[in-house]
Amino acid sequence: MIASRNASAVRDCPGSNDGIEHDFMPVGSKWVFPFRYSLAIAALIVMTYALIMIFLKDDQEALTAFSDLALIPINSMVVLALLYAAALSLRWSRKVYKSWLILSLATLCFTIGDAIWSYQEVFLKIDPFYSIADIFFLAYYPIFLLGIFSLPSFEFTIRERFKMILDFGIVMIAAIIMFWNFIIGPIIHESANFDLSSIIFIIYPIGDLILLTSVMELLFRKIYSKEKTPFIFLAAGMIALIITDSIYLRQQVVDEYVAGRLLDLGWPISYAMVGLAAMSQVDALAKNSFNIPETRQPHYG
Repeated sequence: MIASRNASAVRDCPGSNDGIEHDFMPVGSKWVFPFRYSLAIAALIVMTYALIMIFLKDDQEALTAFSDLALIPINSMVVLALLYAAALSLRWSRKVYKSWLILSLATLCFTIGDAIWSYQEVFLKIDPFYSIADIFFLAYYPIFLLGIFSLPSFEFTIRERFKMILDFGIVMIAAIIMFWNFIIGPIIHESANFDLSSIIFIIYPIGDLILLTSVMELLFRKIYSKEKTPFIFLAAGMIALIITDSIYLRQQVVDEYVAGRLLDLGWPISYAMVGLAAMSQVDALAKNSFNIPETRQPHYG
């Protein structure tokens, strides 16, 4: 009877037959921060950010300072949330742990970029575009993509992979055409001297295409698992960031961007989504509902 119970416990243990090496230790709910609190805090942060922007709308200098400086603690909290998810994932799977750790490193790069950007714009009173902050912003994109690709994936048949590649190609071609028409093309045609600043400006939409690749990877190969919430929040955060970055870059091209307007809400919303993805991962581990994909998965397409 005891042996039978032990065998049943092994079968019920998440990931016990997933074929991936892991050091599973049940994560009791008493060890984790409740997800509903995380959701409430994220909503409160975004609403507070919006209300302060409304309150400061008649003071452009103060509004610019707030919209810059407030992003640093928000993104720092996201880094901590991602590290928290990574630490608890280590009890379950080293592969999953490394993925969330890489995502935290990518977000840390973006946070450092935000800090440098804010210091230059708020305190030094200089245009932070085309500065050392760009190094950290641009590093974010490939590192984040690496984190997404390192998450456990589903295995599909050759036919399913072909359909996936076709769908992926359609989305990417449409995105490339849009970025070329509205951002990259105008920069090339309007630049009298195609210098380093022009190259850096063009790299940003390429970075957004990298983020779109991350979203496609999540939707096509990661999101069929039993616990979908962490991946849904990650995808939502990336989509919010892509939209916000794209509009910002377009406004920069036509010289219409003004700090502190509605567009600036896109960044805290995207950060909050990524933070909620991390806390949702923690919640899934606490409920023992997070699972690594099986060898054969549901039919794609």
